[in-house]
Amino acid sequence: MIQTPFTFQQLQAFVTVAATLSYTRAAAALHVTQPAVSMMIQELERRLGVALFERSGRTFTLTAEGERFRIRTVEMLGMVEETLEELRLGTRSVSGVLRIGASTTLGNYILPQWLGRFYHQHPQTRVELFVENTHHVVEHLVAQEIAIAFIEGPCHDSRVVTRRFQKDELVLVCRPDHPWALRQTISLTELEAERVILREPGSGTRDVIVTELERAGVTIDTPLQLGHTEAIKTAVGAGLGVSILSRVACAREIEAKLLAEVRLDSVRMDRWFYCCRVKGKRDSPILRAFLDLAEPEILD
Repeated sequence: MIQTPFTFQQLQAFVTVAATLSYTRAAAALHVTQPAVSMMIQELERRLGVALFERSGRTFTLTAEGERFRIRTVEMLGMVEETLEELRLGTRSVSGVLRIGASTTLGNYILPQWLGRFYHQHPQTRVELFVENTHHVVEHLVAQEIAIAFIEGPCHDSRVVTRRFQKDELVLVCRPDHPWALRQTISLTELEAERVILREPGSGTRDVIVTELERAGVTIDTPLQLGHTEAIKTAVGAGLGVSILSRVACAREIEAKLLAEVRLDSVRMDRWFYCCRVKGKRDSPILRAFLDLAEPEILD
């Protein structure tokens, strides 16, 4: 009989700490105490005979051995999870819970359509959709609190694999009676002089806007930052300023003439939407079923 130098609980603790780099957050995710997490990591390192983390004061990072072990551990836990799911199902039918994370534009305007089709085909499943800004969604993914993430921009975390699937255009909008509404184009200088309402820092949409405008040498006035696209559209409609939004998010309002689209001279803001998964983790049956349905929407 093979004797393993670790327990399943220790592996779960290690992967969670490696994802969060925080004993406090790992303890919260695992629903145990912080000393319990610390003790499991210390015991795991003692049994393996290697240091998995390099500690410096209150901060720590994975060692080279720790990163190699993390990759293999994610694979092992994924295989165990998949096997248990297959044994539980006992048939080819798909059931269970699928936890998905999505940044605001995707979570509000694209994913609900996919989820509707998925639930129609697999009514015995339950899907939990968590909608937050891109930064927080990626955090949940690497902590393995969600199975897959859909975000508004590339993810540069080495623990995550990404695939782009849809192109999006960001457009400048104002209220229909704004002086710009009758103009063909607006200069960058004029944009600098106007109040621009944007999402909060950490938003994928905001990151693209700020990056593109900085590249063009433009600094905008953002006295009002709102955490939700719907709130921004309401604020623009109330005359509190203009905004730059995803076409996906404001197409209905533009068509209904509740907002006016204005072309911005010299700058075109295009971006890709991305789907992200934890590197090395195998897809569960329910996630594979969801991806099979969404596959026609996902393009390389």
